[in-house]
Amino acid sequence: MTDTNDTDNFRAEARTWLEENFPASLRNRAEPIPGTAIGDLTPDEKVWKERMVARGWGTPTWPEKYGGGGLSAAQGRVLAE
Repeated sequence: MTDTNDTDNFRAEARTWLEENFPASLRNRAEPIPGTAIGDLTPDEKVWKERMVARGWGTPTWPEKYGGGGLSAAQGRVLAE
């Protein structure tokens, strides 16, 4: 069973991190950021992908030792929201 307080705390942490790290130029756009090779991205798309990778949130529920975020399934669902 997921601890609601932990999930709520993670939601607040994720929201703060996203507000600080998601480039303003990418907000409110209709199309998703492409999953193409890093060389095919705009400068802001590249920055965003690099920040997500550095945080381990490209693969959020993978173990940290494999480059993931080490998040629980519940935290991964919060991040997907």
